[in-house]
Amino acid sequence: MPRDPGDSRTPPVQVFDIDVELRSDHTVVAHVFGAVDLLTAPELQVCVDDHVDAANGLVLDLSRVDFLAASGLTVLTDTDRRAAEDNFAWALVANTRPVLRPLEVLGLRDQLPTYDSVPGAVAAVSAVTA
Repeated sequence: MPRDPGDSRTPPVQVFDIDVELRSDHTVVAHVFGAVDLLTAPELQVCVDDHVDAANGLVLDLSRVDFLAASGLTVLTDTDRRAAEDNFAWALVANTRPVLRPLEVLGLRDQLPTYDSVPGAVAAVSAVTA
């Protein structure tokens, strides 16, 4: 709802967070929360950079992302390109409309290693790194 010029209410704060989990099989699962946009995509890129390792797999869980902008899609496509070049396994959990819709519109859903659940993505990555 638009605010009047004299309205002293503060706008809602955008929440963004990444919770990184190291599983017993050495797969890293990064659970991403909130909007991945121009302001937060660099943080996602840093997370990818910090946890990419050919010996361990990486799963980006976007099941709690409520907005995926072009800058976030760039991180995903760059990660896929880098995975092919550097020979590491990664997967993406995409099971909500805010994430699936941009992937489908751009034809990336079939290009990127996309799974419906974290267990499915972890199993796929673990199979490659085993």
